[in-house]
Amino acid sequence: GGTLTIHNGDRGVVSHILYNNIRVEDSREKLIDLKILFSKYSRDAQRGQIRDIRFHNIQIVGGMFPVSIIRGYDDTHKIEDVVIENLTVHGQKINNANAAKMVVEIAKNIKFL
Repeated sequence: GGTLTIHNGDRGVVSHILYNNIRVEDSREKLIDLKILFSKYSRDAQRGQIRDIRFHNIQIVGGMFPVSIIRGYDDTHKIEDVVIENLTVHGQKINNANAAKMVVEIAKNIKFL
């Protein structure tokens, strides 16, 4: 459960996704949740990729400020090239993963602008 979520459970490549101008009033479990994983819905033994994802002008205006997770599967199936630009929480701009309450594992090139 997350508000802005991509879960890749098979061999596909998920790329060039833009989340733009989103106002969040109540996010409870996770704000951003990007994962490459094996799940009960997986139909393939091979894992895929998540890359070139951009979050632009995301505002949390009410409710809680939940954690976020970016987690790849292994060294061959990392999450790559994620840009988080102009994320604000209750009016405060967030500039890094720590301030975003974000766990980043098995990923590279995660940028806050």
